[in-house]
Amino acid sequence: MEEVGVEEAIMFMKSYMERYGVTKEVLLVLSVAVFLFSGSTVIMASKTFVAQHKGEVNVLRALGASKKLLKMDMLIKLSPWILAASTVGMLIAVAILTVIQGYGYLQVLSHTVPFQFDPFVAFLNFTLAFTLTSIGILKGEFE
Repeated sequence: MEEVGVEEAIMFMKSYMERYGVTKEVLLVLSVAVFLFSGSTVIMASKTFVAQHKGEVNVLRALGASKKLLKMDMLIKLSPWILAASTVGMLIAVAILTVIQGYGYLQVLSHTVPFQFDPFVAFLNFTLAFTLTSIGILKGEFE
């Protein structure tokens, strides 16, 4: 074991990862693609929600409600749904990763990659979903 240096292990791992097409760049591109598609889906869903409630919005606008008040009201009403969707998504992801780890599929060579739930990631997930929904609602068209 003493003959194998750290640099040799790093080089071996890099060549192994590149041989199977898993590089930092590939992971980055996949992450960006997932972010763009999921982000655009959240924004479009928010705009669809605004469009579906256009009749109620027009009635409230006719009664004197401001655009800002209506947008904030919609955002507040959607917040529990955002929290519920984020929570369910995280629970499903944790369950799937736990099953995958239980079957031993989270391995690179002979090393198991440990899965640990991070509360910061859950908070970041909710924050990102809330931010994207806010963009969709606040940029929505109110007459």
